[in-house]
Amino acid sequence: MKEIKMLKLFRIALCLSVAMFVLAMPAMAQDKQEETPITKWIAAENSMLDSMPKSNQEVFFVLRNKHSVIRTLWVVHRDIKNAVKACGQNNKDLKKPMQERLKDWENAVLPILSEAEKLLKTEVKEQEAFHASDYNHVIDLNDKAFKFSESKIQKTPITTQEACESLLASMDETEDNLVSILQDMLLPEEVVRERVEQAKKAEAEDQEESE
Repeated sequence: MKEIKMLKLFRIALCLSVAMFVLAMPAMAQDKQEETPITKWIAAENSMLDSMPKSNQEVFFVLRNKHSVIRTLWVVHRDIKNAVKACGQNNKDLKKPMQERLKDWENAVLPILSEAEKLLKTEVKEQEAFHASDYNHVIDLNDKAFKFSESKIQKTPITTQEACESLLASMDETEDNLVSILQDMLLPEEVVRERVEQAKKAEAEDQEESE
């Protein structure tokens, strides 16, 4: 179930990226023997996994995938900000509504994302499947590999009226989905339960005040 939600979350992030940018990857001649940040990460991760039983490997993959989701959404946030800025410069009538919608999107998504990031660090520290220092080393190499791959892609914001209106609509459509999936997939069960109880309590208090 978590794997399905992970895939759904990446699809949402991908849809946002495609809606905002023209993506172009320049052709490159590569030597198969060339060492890159990607090959360094793969080698380090394989070395770490080879030293662990399957059950411990599964713990590693769960935590690494959580890290990848968090990183992906921070990148999506960065790209949305850049696209909103570009749209505002080329579509003056959309500048204010897009800035306001971005602010609402950030207020809904970013606090949960930041909390998930903190909780992941705690999970890594408290798990007993492997040394946290080994995990952090591999994740650091994974981040460098991601940045290396991203550097090969040119992102050009699409700033037509239609494209900017599409971005505005996509923020409306994806906000609730992102929040729901983040809460369910990234946060521990007790945290999600606490949020639900708090929301119910606030709703009950609002109803009492309105009566």
